[in-house]
Amino acid sequence: MNLFSLLSDFVFCSINSGSNGNCYFIGAGDCGILVDVGISVRTIESRLKAIGYDLQCVKAVLLTHSHIDHVKGVPQLIKRCKIPVYASESCFSMLMECNMTMDSDLCKVVTPVINIDCFRIEPFYTEHDAPGSLGFFVSNGDKSIVIATDVGTLTPAVKSFLKKADNVVIETNYDKEMLLNGSYPDMLKSRIMGGHGHLGNEETCAFIIENYKRRWDNVFFCHLSENNNSPDKVMSCFHHYLNEKNIHDFGNTVVHLLSRYEASPLFYL
Repeated sequence: MNLFSLLSDFVFCSINSGSNGNCYFIGAGDCGILVDVGISVRTIESRLKAIGYDLQCVKAVLLTHSHIDHVKGVPQLIKRCKIPVYASESCFSMLMECNMTMDSDLCKVVTPVINIDCFRIEPFYTEHDAPGSLGFFVSNGDKSIVIATDVGTLTPAVKSFLKKADNVVIETNYDKEMLLNGSYPDMLKSRIMGGHGHLGNEETCAFIIENYKRRWDNVFFCHLSENNNSPDKVMSCFHHYLNEKNIHDFGNTVVHLLSRYEASPLFYL
């Protein structure tokens, strides 16, 4: 274990968040990990450089699932950097079926606890409609962050990891009214809302407000749909549930919206 990293700042940056490509960076000291690689390696490298990091600091990649907006850049990254990739066995099987070429020696099937440098990682299964979909609880010393994107529904397991984290990255994919009145085919609308697609604003915001006494340090709303959501819709929903519960003080918790167009600032957790 890297003692320097344990004693250093624990940081988070959203490299990109949305159906056009997802990638998140978690760092401590001189090392970091990526969660999903759904954009080009060139873009990742450029956006990491802007926050003071480079690809050489990345010790591993964690994959939530096999959909293209989460894995598009994986083969290129492995070829270039020779770093291990952790995912479920079912996820790797899907990538092989899609003829995604990767060095098998670098493909690591997740275990209940994964130790990578200074990071302790606990994967948990989600209900998204890709085989072996995962979320990740990542801790560094006494600080932690959970990545819960494309989870389908808030199962007891997902809720338990969200509640025990200090920082939460959770999807607010769609506004229900926008989705229902939008141009998507009925089958796709049903897929998104059907419990194996995405979390909407209402489900996510209601959960966050119902558990506000948890006093998270940061709540990051991620994976907003370009066609069926907007930052204003998310925050309007969030404030609706605050008012409904008559909550006027959200403590020291800071709420952030993660962009599908650019990297976030570097957050110190």
